[in-house]
Amino acid sequence: MSLGVPTRLTMALCVGLLALAMLAGYAARLPVLGGDLVAAEMERFARRHRVNLRVKTYQPLGLTGLRFEGVEVRARRGDYLLEADLDEVDVRVSMQALFTRGEVYPGEVEVHGGDIRLTRQPGVAARTPEPPPESTSATPAKSTKSQETPPASKPAKPSAPLPLLTIVHDVRMSVDFAPLPAMQRPLWVQRADFLIAPGRPTPVEFRHAYGQMPDGTSFAIKEVADAGNEAATYLIQPREPTRIDRWFNIHLPFAVSTESMTLCPQCSPAVFALKEVEFAAGHGVRARSDLMSLSAGKNEVRLNLATVSVVDGEGSVVFPYELANFELQYDALARTTIVQGEVEDGQSGVASFSANWSSTWGVLTSHILLKDFQSAPASKTLGLGHAVARGVHSGEVELSYEPALDLVEFSLDVDSRDLVVSLPLVNDEPLEFAQLGLELDALFQPMARTLSVNRGAATLGQAGPVRLDGYAVDAGAGFIFDISLAAENLHPQALRDAMPLSLSKLARGSNFEGEFGFEIATSGHTRFPADIALSVGFEGDVSVLGDSRRADVLVLAGTGPPSIDLPGTLVNAIALEDWVDYEALPMRVPLVLAAAEDAKFFKHEGFDWAGLRRAIAFNIEQGALKRGGSTLSQQLSKNLFLDRERTLARKLQEAYVTWRLERELSKERILELYVNMVEWGPGFQGIRAAAQRYFKVPAEELSIAQTALLGAILPGPSIFGRQVLNGYLASSRLEKIEHILSNLRFMKIITPPEYTELYAEAKAGRIGDLQLTICADDSNAPGGAPRCP
Repeated sequence: MSLGVPTRLTMALCVGLLALAMLAGYAARLPVLGGDLVAAEMERFARRHRVNLRVKTYQPLGLTGLRFEGVEVRARRGDYLLEADLDEVDVRVSMQALFTRGEVYPGEVEVHGGDIRLTRQPGVAARTPEPPPESTSATPAKSTKSQETPPASKPAKPSAPLPLLTIVHDVRMSVDFAPLPAMQRPLWVQRADFLIAPGRPTPVEFRHAYGQMPDGTSFAIKEVADAGNEAATYLIQPREPTRIDRWFNIHLPFAVSTESMTLCPQCSPAVFALKEVEFAAGHGVRARSDLMSLSAGKNEVRLNLATVSVVDGEGSVVFPYELANFELQYDALARTTIVQGEVEDGQSGVASFSANWSSTWGVLTSHILLKDFQSAPASKTLGLGHAVARGVHSGEVELSYEPALDLVEFSLDVDSRDLVVSLPLVNDEPLEFAQLGLELDALFQPMARTLSVNRGAATLGQAGPVRLDGYAVDAGAGFIFDISLAAENLHPQALRDAMPLSLSKLARGSNFEGEFGFEIATSGHTRFPADIALSVGFEGDVSVLGDSRRADVLVLAGTGPPSIDLPGTLVNAIALEDWVDYEALPMRVPLVLAAAEDAKFFKHEGFDWAGLRRAIAFNIEQGALKRGGSTLSQQLSKNLFLDRERTLARKLQEAYVTWRLERELSKERILELYVNMVEWGPGFQGIRAAAQRYFKVPAEELSIAQTALLGAILPGPSIFGRQVLNGYLASSRLEKIEHILSNLRFMKIITPPEYTELYAEAKAGRIGDLQLTICADDSNAPGGAPRCP
C-alpha cells in the first residue's frame, strides 16, 4: 500500500522536527552554546551534594549525555575525605526526572580511569558549605528592588533526589585510615558498580567490584549482610592469599597474608577484619590466627586477634602456647596505648597480661596474672631451658616504669610447684623445688643504678618465710648498701625436706627436733671495704636425734683414726701407724696451725664472722674472690664430706656439717682430725707424712718455722707443696708465713725478737734445714726473683 502525499509530508516534517530537536539538543550541550547552563547545573549539583567540583572540559555524549574530562572532586563525609582526579566521567541525564519533574538530573555516571584517595581525618571539620535553599521556579529570581514583596506563601517541598547508578572502570584507589599506616601501592579497581540514593536509609548501595590488590593479587568485592551492623559491610575475596605487609609504608620483620577480608567503613568505629591470617618469619616459622580485626573510631584504633598458634614449615608446633583474646588499643586523644590478652599453655594454665603506656604522663604499667601456668615449653622455645627447665606457677606480677623519674616499680607474688631452675653460682646441677613461694616489692632506677627492696620473702614448702630487705645505691665511686636476711621459727626438718636434694643431701635421713631463727645484716661502702659491717645472729634450740649416713658426725667422736668404712667420707683412710694423736703433738704445732688458718679457732663455735667480714672486705678490695674466710672446722667439713666445687650449695652443706662437728666434737678432736686427714702435698695427707716428706723429721719434732711453712702451703698443697719439694718458696707463701708469725706474736706464743729472727730467716729462704729460692707468683715478690715453676 502506498502512502498519500499528505501523509508522507507529515512524516517528513516529524522526522525533520525530531532531527532539528536532536540537533538543537546536541548544540545546546556544546560548550560554546550551553556552557553557562551546564556550568550552572554543575554548580547547583555540587552544592546540593556538598562537594567541590572542577572540570577541565566536556563534550556531548550520545543523545542525552555529557563526557567530562579532567574531573577533580573533593568531598568530606564525617571523618572521611574523598579526593578524585578522574580522566573521563560520562554523565547521562535521567529521563524519568526530565519527563516527570522537568528537571535535568543525572541518572547514570560512568568513570573511566583516574585516581581516588580516601583519607580518614578524625576531628577535622568539613569546609564545604551547606547548600542554600533552592528556588522552586525555573526562572531566575529578579532583584527585590524592582518588585513588591509578594504575599507570604508556604514554600514548596524540594523534590527527593533520584538514585544515581555509578560505574567505575580502571581506577587506582588508595586508602589512608589514620592513624593506621598509609597504603604504599594503590588498589586497582577494574570495575565497580554501586547505586547512590541519598533519600534512602542506605545512601550507597554497593553492587559488585573486582580488580587487583596492591600486591597484584586479583580480588572481588561484594556486599554481605551483618546482623551486628546497620551500615554496609563488604567482603573482599582475593583469588589467593594476599600479602598485607606489602600494602603499607611499614617495614615488618615478618610477612602477613590473609585469605579474605571484610570492610565496614561507615561502622562506628570503622572495621577492617582479616580472616585466616598468617604471619611468616624466618626459618619457616609461621603464626596463624583465625581472625584479626582493625577498628578505627574518631580518636581510637584497636587491633584484635583471635587465637594465635605458631608452627614451623612442616606444620609442627614450634611454640606450644597459644595467644588468645589479644587486643591493642590506641587512644589518640588520651595518648594512651593498651595491650592485653592471654597466653594458654596447652594444658589448663593461663597467663593473662595487660600493659598501659601513657604518652601524656610518660608512665608504663603492666600486670600479669598466672594460673597454673607451665613454664617448661616457653623456656625451651626461648632458649632458657637451662635457666628455668620447668615449673607450674600461680600468682601476680606487676611492673611500672616512669622514664621521666628513672623509676621502675616491681611487685611479685608467685607460688611455684615442681620448679626446676639452673643457677650455676648456687649449684652445678639444676635445682628442684617441690614448692617455692616468692614475694617481692622493689624499686629500681636504671640510670642512677639504685635498687631498693621494700619487701622480699621466700617460702619453701611449709618452711619460712625467709625475709629480705635492703638497698644498694651507686655513690659514684662504689656502692652504698644495707642488706638484711632474716627468718624465725624455722623447723629444720621441714626446711630440709623443702630444699632441693643438691642443697640438703648431707642432712637427708637426719631427724631433728626444735626450731631456730636467724638474722644476717651487712652494710657499708664498697670503696671503703675495711668499714663494711657484718652481723650474724641465731636463736632457738635444735637437737639432732640421728645423723644421715651421708654425714654421720657421731662416728667421728671416738679416738684415733676414723673407721675405714666411714660412710660419706671422701678422704682416704688413715692407717694407725700414720696417725698422730693430739696429745702427742707439741703445743706449738696446733697453735701455729690455728694462727695460720683460724686464729680464733678455740674461741668461736665453728664460724668466724669477723674473719668472714675481713675476707669479704679483702675480696672487694682486690676485685676478685681470693679469700673464703673458712675456719678449720669448715675446712675439715669440706675435706671429709664435700667435693671441691665452689658453689653456694657446697657452702650451705659445709655450714651444716660444721655446725654438727662443733656440737658433737671437742676442739681438740676437730684439730686432731684436721691435721691427720688434710691433704698436705701432691699425693699425701696427714701431718706425719708432711713432716717426713718436707723436713724428714717426726711430726712430734716440728719447729715453729717448719709448722708455719706447713700452714702456709695449705690453701693449695698440690701446687705450693710441689714447689717446696723442688726447692722454691712462692712469694705469696712468704707473705702468708709473715701473717702466721704476726698472729703468733699477737697471741704471745713468740716474742717480738723471735718474730724478727724467724721472718728474716724465711725471707732468706731458710726454713729449718731447707734452703729455698724465693720465686715470684704475685706483685709482692722481691726484686730479681725468678718466676715460680
